[in-house]
Amino acid sequence: MISKVVFVIQARSGSTRLPKKVLRDFYEGKTILDIILTKMIEHFGKESIVLATSVAIEDNAIEVIGTNYGVRVFRGSESNVLSRFLGAAKQFDINRIVRVCADNPFLSMEFLRILVDSAVERDADYVSFKMSNGRPTILSHIGLFAEYVSRDCLEKVSDSTQESVFLEHVTNYVYSRPQDFNVVLLDLPDYVSNENNIRLTCDTQEDFELLQEIYRTLKGEEIEVSELLHKIKANQYWIDQMKMEINKNKK
Repeated sequence: MISKVVFVIQARSGSTRLPKKVLRDFYEGKTILDIILTKMIEHFGKESIVLATSVAIEDNAIEVIGTNYGVRVFRGSESNVLSRFLGAAKQFDINRIVRVCADNPFLSMEFLRILVDSAVERDADYVSFKMSNGRPTILSHIGLFAEYVSRDCLEKVSDSTQESVFLEHVTNYVYSRPQDFNVVLLDLPDYVSNENNIRLTCDTQEDFELLQEIYRTLKGEEIEVSELLHKIKANQYWIDQMKMEINKNKK
């Protein structure tokens, strides 16, 4: 089942809020990108992964990392991420894509496998988990999940709009128009879907330092999502810091 879907990891150095965030030393000399690639290769194999970065000179380092890990690398537009994904899909003949953001060090392999299996079972344009408010997880701060989208769907988006917001955010056009696409939103367990004060995505220096502290506390161990959230909620300082960053970085 897994071989029918390709994971496309979206990574670049030119973040406005935190430049080179995926290339900074995060834990024991490893970057966030190192951590994500290591986990995904272990669980799914390097042949199922494409690292999609930009043609910008500063992203040469990202290409080197991908090559060193033995995954396929595609380089395309820095700002038009939709065209970057379509370029990767065309170059490597990918029809079924799981979009992975490279700034989520706690990306759950457990739920990534559920997403892939669900996408394979359905003939859908888009598949994602949803939070308790009904919104796809990409619009939350939780930073644990990826999303599935078909190549045909992305080509339809490309033919339908040139608005910069949709070119940068790839799937926004799809899940905001469920009447035009076959959108499947999967239920999450209550212990995840109701957690609106958890922020495990990395957009700012404050995010980076907090996630680094949490990861160091866990000694880099991969634990189940339920245990991870339990440990986070037991630390009021972590929760307070997350709330502040959620308020400052609205989605």
